[in-house]
Amino acid sequence: MTAQQEAREYKICLIDDHKLFRKGMAQLIGRIPGYKVCGEAGNGRDFIEMVQAGLTPDLVLLDVQMPVMNGEETASWLRQHAPSVRVLALTMHDDEMHIIRMIRAGARGYILKDAEPEDLRTALDTVVQGDFYHTPQVSRAMANTIGLPAEEPPALTRREREFIEHACTELTYKEIADVMNCSLRTVDGYREELFEKLAVRSRVGLVVYAIRHELVQLGGQGGTRPAQDR
Repeated sequence: MTAQQEAREYKICLIDDHKLFRKGMAQLIGRIPGYKVCGEAGNGRDFIEMVQAGLTPDLVLLDVQMPVMNGEETASWLRQHAPSVRVLALTMHDDEMHIIRMIRAGARGYILKDAEPEDLRTALDTVVQGDFYHTPQVSRAMANTIGLPAEEPPALTRREREFIEHACTELTYKEIADVMNCSLRTVDGYREELFEKLAVRSRVGLVVYAIRHELVQLGGQGGTRPAQDR
């Protein structure tokens, strides 16, 4: 964190349906210089009501699975109605599709609930600086595209761009093959070639790369749509 960033105090809102967990997290954040908890909510709907009533957090620690309104829906609402609020997803799940859903919905990072306390400080610092964050446990899925300066992407064919568009959805590779009217083996070839060409190691890494380089654009309800050719 820069000296200017250290001079201010970032306001954090905790959104998790487990009250005991929220209290423990609030105590932990209270010991991190430069951050304070400005509010808590047990689900996304309650949090949105707080925002509409005037709550203005800088960052939200957002549980993925909650009753009433889950993390993906809440992150999508924030992206549309309060885009300056950064989202750090907080969950027990580290599978690719959970990560992809939250990134697609606008989350700037993803930290597991069983991560080390020092990882939380790093995550907060990274997200308030505008970068993406991933814990060491998630790094195998996130690969090496998150938090790196965006460079000009290599030239991509029309079919490669089409594959990327579908990879940023919840379609399985078999379903992508059906939509693209080709074999699963051909889709596997697109995937492996793009992993090598873009220096990513996973589907999640490909999704993050596509969003960072505006190959796709975030759409409504956490979806994506192809970017216009530039």
